[in-house]
Amino acid sequence: MPDAIVLGAVCAHGRPGVGGDLPTRVVWSNAGPDAPRLLLLETPEGGGVRVNSRALTNESVLAAVAQDPLFADAAARCDFLARAGNDPPLDAADLRAGGCE
Repeated sequence: MPDAIVLGAVCAHGRPGVGGDLPTRVVWSNAGPDAPRLLLLETPEGGGVRVNSRALTNESVLAAVAQDPLFADAAARCDFLARAGNDPPLDAADLRAGGCE
């Protein structure tokens, strides 16, 4: 969808997905256990693009990265963790817990 169409909806109605033929946009929320808070970008074979209620925490990210065989070694894992856009960001203690010095 062209950015100009989305921007037009925001200007006219205060939020994207309102008015015209625009799709309804999902509002992200931490309001409850089933709230949509994670966008999964999968291939069609993997289930396609969809929202999920799974909450990501720094602890769950550290655990997933520690078990991911796609990282060649500890240096690759630590480089990824140091650049991860977590909110709140991973601090030095988190990185040490993830096996990074």
